[in-house]
Amino acid sequence: YYEEHADVRSAAQYGADAASGGRHAPSAKPAGARPPAKELLTESQAEAKLRARLQSFLADASQRSHALPASLNSFERMVAHRLAAELGLEHVSTGEGKQRFVTLYKEGAAPPTGAAGAAEEPRQGAAAVRGGEAEVEALLA
Repeated sequence: YYEEHADVRSAAQYGADAASGGRHAPSAKPAGARPPAKELLTESQAEAKLRARLQSFLADASQRSHALPASLNSFERMVAHRLAAELGLEHVSTGEGKQRFVTLYKEGAAPPTGAAGAAEEPRQGAAAVRGGEAEVEALLA
């Protein structure tokens, strides 16, 4: 709305204008408009989706590591870290912003260290859970 009208308004103000046919009534989408936002998942939905993916990774003996897509939002990455710790996997976040992703490692498949653009320290077990709690605290602050 702001990009289209260069005006900040509350939902109530926008709704009142739209209902009365005012200058801020909804208009056709301009060419090149952004795609619809990604549907936000509840914690249980995110957990079910990620648990299936992690269990599939664990069942595949040929895979030692698995990178989750960068399309996961911060909440989904937090759930992935928590599930990975629960399943005994090492897990590392790499990248920044929209390119941030989580890589999972099976036991004995150590993540690379000392590389350029190195990832955070891998988390495992109770330290991972505490790290996840810190992420939740940061999100809630």
